Amino acid sequence: STATEQQQQQQGEKDTATTNNKNEQSSSSSIIQEGNVGGIPYLSCSSNEGNKISIVMLHGAAFKKEDWKQGDILQTLCNNDYNVMALDLPVRAGRKELKDALKAIVEDNNNNINQLPITALVTPSASGFTIVDWIQNADKSLSQYIEKWIPVAPGSVQQATDEELKLLSGISILAIYGSKDSGGKTV
Repeated sequence: STATEQQQQQQGEKDTATTNNKNEQSSSSSIIQEGNVGGIPYLSCSSNEGNKISIVMLHGAAFKKEDWKQGDILQTLCNNDYNVMALDLPVRAGRKELKDALKAIVEDNNNNINQLPITALVTPSASGFTIVDWIQNADKSLSQYIEKWIPVAPGSVQQATDEELKLLSGISILAIYGSKDSGGKTV
């Protein structure tokens, strides 16, 4: 009977491992969709409908929305239950274009980003100009659109004055730069 108990225990462990593998596969199978919102092409993936964390990612001058997919960043965020959209907003777009894009995202029924403010806006390199343009125009509505700003290699922030940067006081900011980004270190 001891051999039978050991076999049953081993079978139970195999069943548990199989169940865990299926759960891992199903949780990592977020589907990346292509679309167009407000005339702007995008890639997106969504988590459970109950999750309200939303991330919108722009791209730098030498990149495009597909770079978020190729680098597995888009999939990784989606696999961790975030609602994510990588937009092909022109790099030198200003506050008006960004506002219009964020409004269009919320009004679009093909994604799970359905309310403003979005949780986070990621702006690598030159795309940070969208936020700089926003504050340089003394537009105090930014916190109605985003809760957190993540500028990556944020050289464009240097174009804003200290007084203009004070308009960001209601926004959490995580500025990221690499070891070879000498401009980003000075921000």
